[in-house]
Amino acid sequence: MGWVGWGGVEWGGVGWGGVELLTDGIDMFLLCIESAEMTNEKLITGCRDVTVHTDTMEQIPNAEMVSEGNRENIKSKLKILSLFSGCGGLDYGFETSDEFCVVKAYDFNKDAVENYNFNFAGNKAEHFDINQINTSNFENIDLIIGGPPCQDFSVAGKKQLGERSSMTTKFIEIICDIKPKYFIMENVPTIKSVGRDVYLSIVSKLKETGYGLTENIVNMSDYGVPSLRKRIVIMGVLNECDDAFQEYFVSHKDKCTSLAEYLTKNNISLDTQLNDIYRHPCNYSRRGVFSFDELYPTIRGCMRRMPPKYKFHEGDTCKVRDQVLNPTIDILSKIQTFPDSFKFIEKRNNQLLIGNSVPPLMSVKLRNILLSYINR
Repeated sequence: MGWVGWGGVEWGGVGWGGVELLTDGIDMFLLCIESAEMTNEKLITGCRDVTVHTDTMEQIPNAEMVSEGNRENIKSKLKILSLFSGCGGLDYGFETSDEFCVVKAYDFNKDAVENYNFNFAGNKAEHFDINQINTSNFENIDLIIGGPPCQDFSVAGKKQLGERSSMTTKFIEIICDIKPKYFIMENVPTIKSVGRDVYLSIVSKLKETGYGLTENIVNMSDYGVPSLRKRIVIMGVLNECDDAFQEYFVSHKDKCTSLAEYLTKNNISLDTQLNDIYRHPCNYSRRGVFSFDELYPTIRGCMRRMPPKYKFHEGDTCKVRDQVLNPTIDILSKIQTFPDSFKFIEKRNNQLLIGNSVPPLMSVKLRNILLSYINR
């Protein structure tokens, strides 16, 4: 049972300063839900078991495999604490790998937590305020991952630091308290400008704790994601020099140039003859219609269908209303590279969950970058 569909400030790459690795195992788990009827917009819940295949080789295109020799280098599963886990976009690459085990995942959005637990085994995600976390409960964690709230730093936000910006500081404090061997943090690039004081503070704190840092401003289309999504990714390794991961950020690139290329390459059908798609602009001085022959803009948490009174922009690639595709939840999830096996429970804010997520394909790349370093 699957869905139909596919689906800033401009910064350059920054380095303080690959070999694609991936498990070839099949991770299958059984989810018991109270129903099972799929429509184009929502999952409606009767009483039957659904087998969800989360094998990354099937669900994420062009993934490479880890050799048996490399797998032996990881003697036991690396234990992960996931903070600000959302619905599981960043966790996906690790949840679908034999080399990692997510011990606990925390988020303050109840719908995100419910969706996470629906898609991943173990009921490990919890609605929780990380300000209340007891770090002594996580002494044996090997890796902390997370994307702290970025709205205070975002160009789409008010560019005023508020309570949410303190969550980035808290995220780093938890890392420095638990001291895992590795960490991965994702945020918006403008944390370095709008949130400059926060950025400098967390970098200083991490360096004082002994972390070697690898920082990159990543355009996720360089890693196969069919959208123009730029994010800062900071990876750290305890008691190591800076730029330890840099060569793998380079070698793991797999550039995507357009939606059409992504759909064709991965044999994804949208069941439409249309060639243009709508993304509601932040303001009407910007265009809202994009061709499949280009990359889709960043998916935001707040999306709208084309308004009846929408005035076409000179840059719109199509100016005939009924020839423009309005994205559904299915389509947005596909653009964000969520696999068919990942289901979004019927919620009003599913667009928010998708827009706030790290694309699962990017999480696979980050996982493989880490594995490349471990198996070097």
